[in-house]
Amino acid sequence: MKEDVIITEEMNKYFHQIHEETGSSITREQKNFYVKKKETLHDNIMREYPSHWEEAFQLAVQGAYFKEQLSRTRREGRITNVPHDPNKPVYVARDLGGFGGGDEMALWFYQKDGKNIHFIDYSATTGYTTEQHWNFVVVPKGYNIVEDWFPHDGKRHESNGNTVSENAYNLGIPVKQMEIGGISYGIDTCRNMFHRCWFDEEKCHEGLNCLANYARKWDERNGIFLDVPRKPHWSTHGADAFRYALVSYTEPAGNKPPTERKEATNPFTGKKIENKKRRRIDPLTGRYVD
Repeated sequence: MKEDVIITEEMNKYFHQIHEETGSSITREQKNFYVKKKETLHDNIMREYPSHWEEAFQLAVQGAYFKEQLSRTRREGRITNVPHDPNKPVYVARDLGGFGGGDEMALWFYQKDGKNIHFIDYSATTGYTTEQHWNFVVVPKGYNIVEDWFPHDGKRHESNGNTVSENAYNLGIPVKQMEIGGISYGIDTCRNMFHRCWFDEEKCHEGLNCLANYARKWDERNGIFLDVPRKPHWSTHGADAFRYALVSYTEPAGNKPPTERKEATNPFTGKKIENKKRRRIDPLTGRYVD
């Protein structure tokens, strides 16, 4: 986009405010994009392209699933500073996004505090395999992760004959496979458990933005909202991962990681590959450090 887009004093003040509130640097190209979109969307830009999650509340997202729950959470002060407690384990729930985990991957990191659930972090990335994501994104956070909940996609078989979950478990990821499914069931579970949720405002702002914009699909022909989420939409991955986090509480207590995993094999030679232990990669050299 050209540099000759006119940025008014009002818009410059807005970009400065976003920088002060979020600490994010905004490039000239991003400013140009936002200004041009605002010319056509007007005030709706806060809903379609929110700079941080609270802007999604400035205009109602029609058909939003968690509007009331998020409003109550904000009123009650449960979106605040929620620090990581190094003395407690960390749980993860993820949405794999696309085939082989190479599309957008969204993860919520949370800790249990009695009946309360502390969401301490959120991560959304693209372009990583499951192994790369674990080594470059998750491990550097330094959390003591004891469970990493994989969605139904985890049962999909990959080229070596194993499922996605089995291959992840062989990498040393503490996989737990979701068994209970159903979008409506998951949404109802979230609504019923939302009052127990606390969110770190800074580290979870992107995930909160997803929850605020997670909405039902609009049927143009009949003029009604359908009881299914709108897809494709950028909010889906983060909202789905949140769903899995809360549904994991309703999983059977005896749920175990994949046990019927096959020995990994080279798809070209057919030879067995030894199961990998969890290993860290030096991001500078790309080599294993242990």
